[in-house]
Amino acid sequence: VESVESVESVESVESVESVESSVESVESATKKLVLYVEDNIVNQLYMEGVFDLQPQYQLVITESAELGWDYATQHDIDLILMDINLPGMDGKELTKRLRATKEYKNKPIIAFSASAMKHDIESAEGLFDKYLTKPVQMDDLLSAVKTFI
Repeated sequence: VESVESVESVESVESVESVESSVESVESATKKLVLYVEDNIVNQLYMEGVFDLQPQYQLVITESAELGWDYATQHDIDLILMDINLPGMDGKELTKRLRATKEYKNKPIIAFSASAMKHDIESAEGLFDKYLTKPVQMDDLLSAVKTFI
């Protein structure tokens, strides 16, 4: 009799885990998916901290444009946060490639750059939906995100 009770106990634990997994799937399905393409670990950690306080968003970080391309072409991203100065392919080139696809032609892409000179910002006009300079204040970031999703 004891062995039967322990089997029933295991089945109920598996059932609870199954329900919890289903709830997590539903919750992540209702969150807006935000991709952040950034190579700097400090900026990545800052962004994680900001988005940890925003339960309506799911943040995914890739550390290169190439990985950002791979992720974006395999998922339906609601918003992309793009560092401009990346090693290898830069953020402008990745954005041009994404804009050439039907999936991302009109999806919001926000540029982030430490380059705050007028010519830097002007060179990105028409490519990004918004251009924010680093360091980005949390209120400015969240305001921009809420404008687009």
